[in-house]
Amino acid sequence: MFKFPADKEKGVILMEPADLFYDIYQQHHQVIYSFFLAKTSDEKLAEDLMQDVFLRAWQNIKRLGESSLSRQKSWLYKVARNRLIDHYRHQDVVKKNIQQLNPGEILPDSSQEEISQQVLTDNLLKKLDQEIARLPEAERTIIHLNIIGELSSREIGEMLEMPAGTVRYKLHQIRRKLKDKLGLDSSSGR
Repeated sequence: MFKFPADKEKGVILMEPADLFYDIYQQHHQVIYSFFLAKTSDEKLAEDLMQDVFLRAWQNIKRLGESSLSRQKSWLYKVARNRLIDHYRHQDVVKKNIQQLNPGEILPDSSQEEISQQVLTDNLLKKLDQEIARLPEAERTIIHLNIIGELSSREIGEMLEMPAGTVRYKLHQIRRKLKDKLGLDSSSGR
């Protein structure tokens, strides 16, 4: 069985993996839970997502034990961010599957103009999804965190370990790139 130094500088006290996990959990579970609760507004879902993060922490306890406290914190936040993105992706897939089960279902009182507008919107969203999927991973992550995760540039910067100003610049560049790809006027809208 391996043990970890509780004080990395002194290396005096050695901890069992379960004790290290308990310490990590005690230090971070409230913040991770709050992050998920703020993003989902669902207590049970926030608990489930937090549980997934700490399951990953337990599975990687050796690696975490060899990391500094700041690296442990960064690792946990990255896992939480990725878990949230996975959750939203799964929701999108479920919604799309439901929509495919009822193709062409239109409310009886919908006008032809409303139907045409909905088709145009659906096509534009489909193209947008395709263009986002073509972005490099780093850009996809930033835009997903901002749009799907509803995170501010400051929060994204903390998670990705970059200045908030850099995140704002990258978001601007990504949006402009997507508008160009979709043929939208980049001077209008956001």
